Amino acid sequence: MHRYQRKLVWNVEEKQRLVDSLLENLPVPLFLMASTESTDGAIELELIDGMQRLDAMFSFIENKFSTNGAYFNLTSLGASATRVARTSNVQQREPIMPEEACTRLLHYTLDLSVFRSKEYAAVTEVFRRINSGGHRLSRQNIRQAGTLSPLADLVRVISSRIRGDISPGDAVAFRVMPQLSITNRDLDYGVQVDDIFWVREDLLQPTEVRESADEQLVLDIIADFLMDPLTETYQHQDAGPVLRLHQH
Repeated sequence: MHRYQRKLVWNVEEKQRLVDSLLENLPVPLFLMASTESTDGAIELELIDGMQRLDAMFSFIENKFSTNGAYFNLTSLGASATRVARTSNVQQREPIMPEEACTRLLHYTLDLSVFRSKEYAAVTEVFRRINSGGHRLSRQNIRQAGTLSPLADLVRVISSRIRGDISPGDAVAFRVMPQLSITNRDLDYGVQVDDIFWVREDLLQPTEVRESADEQLVLDIIADFLMDPLTETYQHQDAGPVLRLHQH
């Protein structure tokens, strides 16, 4: 998972709906990965589209939440159950989902497409185009995804540190994805949205943080230092707060 996929914003209800779709054998969108070659010649696979869905499936299997009032039965994983419990510190929670339903979930066939490119800029452009239609991503997310620059990196790193997640690096392994999750539930992983500086100080609403309005504000503040002359009052397009910028 690369830098254009920075944080997880699905709530528990959205994750439950996805798992329920899998249990009902309903179709879900395909997963898109990029195959790139590193400087040492090794082939690397990066997830371009499907991070929220993948996290929802992993989280359910690891008993992070229930669906239809029941938790996934870890014994359904067979020989892998012990390894999952050891590496993820997973404990079986109750009530337990029937074995037949767990087996049906594990046998669900996911559609996967792999995009091959030697240019990282091309991978970023594919992600931007996928998410530029409809309402899948906020405009700030799309701007960040489509920009390869020190400024975009600075906005990402500062925003991540303020939120308290672990995503400022260029790449994040699948096993630590839950730590990027922004949640409003009393869960044992992720970042509580009410504890994030912007929400705690009543500068942004939780939904605005999920839509990356916090990153837009960070960009606005950086512009405050860089722009000359400054505009007296500026209201960004994606969120509600008005920033009053004054030259010092």
